[in-house]
Amino acid sequence: MSTSTRTAPRAHAEELLTHTRWSPEELAAHQRARLDDLLRHAVAASPFYRETIGSDPTGAPLAELPTLGKQTFVERFDEIVTDPRLRLAAVNAHLAGPDADAPLDVPGAGSPRFDPGRRRRV
Repeated sequence: MSTSTRTAPRAHAEELLTHTRWSPEELAAHQRARLDDLLRHAVAASPFYRETIGSDPTGAPLAELPTLGKQTFVERFDEIVTDPRLRLAAVNAHLAGPDADAPLDVPGAGSPRFDPGRRRRV
């Protein structure tokens, strides 16, 4: 294991520990900034979210953001995912194949791969 692989989680953990000393206002501002980052990414990378939440969702109250039901998720999967290499047909083919427990190979993704059995990147 490389040094950067070992130290990155530790540095992240140390950063998170500093948050325990934040005031409620600092924590709320941090949460808002992270939510805005997430929303900007979703709008930039997903046609579904551009259509659903608009081109500039920053500052939108969390309670006012739309929820995503399973039926919509399945019907519009290819528009929802933020990585255009991942397509519903490839996921279904993988799950229906003889080796459904093997990691899913996404064309052009290289590493990391998603291992559906472990539910995390490998």
